[in-house]
Amino acid sequence: MTTATGSEYLIDLPARTVKRRMATAAPLYDFLEATFSQLRRDGDTLELLLLKTRAIGISALRWVVIRDDRMSTLRRTSPVVKIKPREEPEG
Repeated sequence: MTTATGSEYLIDLPARTVKRRMATAAPLYDFLEATFSQLRRDGDTLELLLLKTRAIGISALRWVVIRDDRMSTLRRTSPVVKIKPREEPEG
């Protein structure tokens, strides 16, 4: 999933994990002025507790485990611009 700011989210629903990669694509015109936000644990594979609102044109909401005490954290994306299934390795 890619968002308007250019961030990419690698979501594995069967494994219940998500990884955010900051600014892997150019932001949309309306988001050129937005600053790039590096979030705590960017690039780490996080436990995904709940994913809500996976649709193009609206923000995705996700509850993840970031903290050592396993307290859940709610994060919201900028509007989703692309959803692409994960490519399976050949062989």
